[in-house]
Amino acid sequence: MIYRALIVFIFCCLLLPQTQGQANFCKTTDSLGVRTYFKKAAKASQQGNYTEAIAFFQQAEDLYKKIGCEGRAFLVNRNILKTYLKAGDLLGFNKFFQKIIQEVRSPQTEEEFIYKGRLYLLKSEYNIMSNKLDLASLSAQKASGIHEKQEAWKYYIRDNIQLAKIAFRQHDYERMEQFVDKSFIAYKTYIKVDNKILQKIMGLYGALYYKTGDYEEALEKTINAADVVQKDMKTKDDTLFLARFYNNIGLFYIELGDIYKAEDYCNNSLSLFKKLGNYFDAATTNLNLGEFFARQGKLEEALLLYKSGLKSLVKSKGVPPYQLDQSYINIYNGIAYAAIELGSNEEAYTAIQKNLEIHKRQADKKDETFSVCGLYYRAIGNYDKSLTYYKEALAIRKETYGTEHPLIAQVYFDLGETEQKKNNGRQAQVYYDLAKQAINVPVKGDLMSFLINKDSVNSIPDKSILLKIFDAEARLLQEKNALELANEKTGAAVLLLENMRNNFKEEGSKLFMVQTMIPTYELSIGVSLDLYQRTKDKMYLEDAFQLVEKSKAMLLLDALKAEEARNFGNIPKELLDEERRLARERVRYEKLLFEAKSVKDEQLLNIHQKELLKLKIASEKLQNTLERDYPKYHELKYNTQIASLEQVQEGLDEKTALIEFFVGAEMIYIFSIYTDTVWVTAVPMDNQFSTSIRGLRTALTDIKMLANDLNSSYLLLAKNGRLIYQKYLEPALKKEGGERLVLIPDGMLNYVPFDVLLTEKPNYETVDFKKLPYLIKKQTISYHYSSTLKLFSRSSVKTNGKMLAMASSYDKAAFINSKGFGARHYRIRTSVDDLPGAKKEVEYLSTTFAGDFLYGEDSNEKNFKTYSQNTPYSVIHLAMHGIVDSKQPEYSSLVFTHSANKNEDDLLHAYELNLLEINTDLVVLSACETGFGKYERGEGVVSLGRGFMYSGAPSLVMTLWPINDKATSVLISEFYNELARGHGKDVAMRNAKMTYLNRSKSITAHPFFWASFINLGDCKPIELKKHWAWWQIALLVLPMVLIVGFFIRRKNSKNEK
Repeated sequence: MIYRALIVFIFCCLLLPQTQGQANFCKTTDSLGVRTYFKKAAKASQQGNYTEAIAFFQQAEDLYKKIGCEGRAFLVNRNILKTYLKAGDLLGFNKFFQKIIQEVRSPQTEEEFIYKGRLYLLKSEYNIMSNKLDLASLSAQKASGIHEKQEAWKYYIRDNIQLAKIAFRQHDYERMEQFVDKSFIAYKTYIKVDNKILQKIMGLYGALYYKTGDYEEALEKTINAADVVQKDMKTKDDTLFLARFYNNIGLFYIELGDIYKAEDYCNNSLSLFKKLGNYFDAATTNLNLGEFFARQGKLEEALLLYKSGLKSLVKSKGVPPYQLDQSYINIYNGIAYAAIELGSNEEAYTAIQKNLEIHKRQADKKDETFSVCGLYYRAIGNYDKSLTYYKEALAIRKETYGTEHPLIAQVYFDLGETEQKKNNGRQAQVYYDLAKQAINVPVKGDLMSFLINKDSVNSIPDKSILLKIFDAEARLLQEKNALELANEKTGAAVLLLENMRNNFKEEGSKLFMVQTMIPTYELSIGVSLDLYQRTKDKMYLEDAFQLVEKSKAMLLLDALKAEEARNFGNIPKELLDEERRLARERVRYEKLLFEAKSVKDEQLLNIHQKELLKLKIASEKLQNTLERDYPKYHELKYNTQIASLEQVQEGLDEKTALIEFFVGAEMIYIFSIYTDTVWVTAVPMDNQFSTSIRGLRTALTDIKMLANDLNSSYLLLAKNGRLIYQKYLEPALKKEGGERLVLIPDGMLNYVPFDVLLTEKPNYETVDFKKLPYLIKKQTISYHYSSTLKLFSRSSVKTNGKMLAMASSYDKAAFINSKGFGARHYRIRTSVDDLPGAKKEVEYLSTTFAGDFLYGEDSNEKNFKTYSQNTPYSVIHLAMHGIVDSKQPEYSSLVFTHSANKNEDDLLHAYELNLLEINTDLVVLSACETGFGKYERGEGVVSLGRGFMYSGAPSLVMTLWPINDKATSVLISEFYNELARGHGKDVAMRNAKMTYLNRSKSITAHPFFWASFINLGDCKPIELKKHWAWWQIALLVLPMVLIVGFFIRRKNSKNEK
């Protein structure tokens, strides 16, 4: 991280205190309305009318003196001094201070001694604002000496907190620790029960450990501080403290790489600051949220947040100039960083110049600005100037932190990268070694043994920077053709990544870590394959395959492992019930939060964010308890086994091939796995990859082109279907064999229905969609998310051979008269039309197969959840609209019939599905684009279909684009007939499509009508019981009745004779 956005908040002594805290040593009744003047003064101060506020305080002072209450007059004077500080009027403060300090130059009573000590503490704050830190320390020490002698321990603790603040500003963290320890010892010895004091001390420890690079300890202390605040929330000050703690917790999570947890805390912090009207601290939280987006590569969003922070600073009032300067430096550095990454060098230069101007009066944070300067000059190719700035930053940091600190490691890493850009690999490696030393990682010795040791790994203060170091070293070694050493470095990076992932609870953070490492995975795969070509050692081929697998669907695999751990981890039922309750509540509030965001309801947004954070904290605490107290649960949850090539081969038969893709930035790797052989095809990445896939998608889904420009549609399909086959699939196939293909796509290939690829050169002159040489005419195709999921996915329980089929209907008029729904819900309901074919689909199924068939108002979300979770159906068939949310795919939803149920909104969102436990062999989603969604690198396409995998379905049929109603009915009916004949799901789907294609004529043979359906997951045959109508039963039974009757009559006839 280039800049820092920590709020060292506990030193804010400019807030006006409650009037009841003015004194205990003057008992005179307030009969002159003095309290009114205090209220007026406080109001004026809050509005920034400081001169008016001082005037009101002086009126209060005059009244107290008239009644002989000097003690209260002294405290009024303290408030006047605070107001001068808040106004930034240092001259006014000093003049008034000199006057009142004389009044207590010879204190007589305990109260007067304490009051004098408190005045010195204010003088310390004045010296801080004057940037005279040594004098500030002397003033605070005077206060501390007085209060210690008087045994005024609360004030003594405040003095030491002030001294810790000054040491923090001076970057003297050893002295800071001494003062924080003094505060804590005094608290434990003399106070014990004052939460206000404890929260400040714990917050200080958090700031201390953060600055010394111990982010884990900083996080723990600050979470403890936030817990203390929440136990005794009474005033606005408590809310302010909590908001600042949340900001810092968010920052610590960012540093630890757990960025989605950071987002939760920062969002809650920001909403609290806005509620308090605290623009200054809101600017800091905007900075941290900007960092959240910057780390994901969402630089435009980051830039907007940084600029929003600037606007907040402009609105800030009563903030000391040095604090404003520090915040401006932070934000301008953030703007410069994002601009550099976006290639907006002019904007970056402008931001840097603003900071250099500020540094003429403000020395703090020069190291951070110089680091950004180094980045800027490296980006424009001026490497010598870049190195100069990085070295200046390093000198400042060494003086501040010594030789061991994550920020020292960061600068060494930046120096190494710059030297590497200069093609000076030897010096680059020197800097990388120094960077490792700065975070306690050995340069020599057995690196893997170090990383396997839990204590060793936990001693690394910043694992994220170490990941970057390993990646850079591996690239350097690859350039030298030192492949074995490069392989060791990438292996170390992967091992460290897995350690970090296992420490995260939030799925988003886990996925972010995998996405961050995709370039390293690609590098490592390339190195392993080069070593395989050089040595023919299959170990390297296996390593490459394992890396491909680790780059895919890990969240889904984690979810299935967690479910296994719940089932077999010996967890008491009451804890499992609590886990499910928390999960359900999280889903409920996530849905409410999404609705609030969609209508931009700031008030509801804040309420739901607050509740959701509480639930996430409670859920994490429960997870930590389960993992700590139930070892078997922990072992099952984290013992993730990745499929080996041998295991994949054993899971295939002689007629089946598995083709797995890895799409990198530079290369596309294609693994061809047959029972008797494995090979890898490497295809260089170029623009043709994306343009051909986009072209094919356009040909498949642009119905207007098909209707208005048939030739263009045909040529687009033919050229791109042929190119993709020739370049990306044909090299991965045997000339003979492999009648069945299991495809595990990656990247944009997830949007390709391989059925339509062309195995031979087509006739480009004559438009004939039916005669095109589609791959489906030769081979049976199915899909999966990863080889590991294919092998180790849980199988469903024994099913009943029956079907649950639902066809929803959409009465817009009935919904319009309903109340209590958000704008998004309203938009969805008023945009969907009835699907006549859906009801016909289900009616046909009801006449053919046994099961439960729900239409219209019965096809609602509540009935779906009840039926699907209580009965082990062989098939669940859902014929209804699907809504795809491309920006937030987890909010894509199936649209059930609107009902009056208050607990369900009849929109089944993708993220809700992982709470369901659906026992079935197959889910068929006969809806619009149920297999389409946003591609998440490292996880795959996040779609409605994928959600059903989370709920336990081993096999899915879903669509890649909206499909014609009539074509759907034909394909689905044929598919089920093929299943009923005992075919596997993939064969059943192929036969259904071929039946449709053979019957089609002219334009209806276009793949738009038949290729949208894909089969994903387990392909084994399933049992489907037939529905028997009364006349079918009669036809079956009647011959038996006649035969029995014949024998009875014959027997009777013999008896008569």
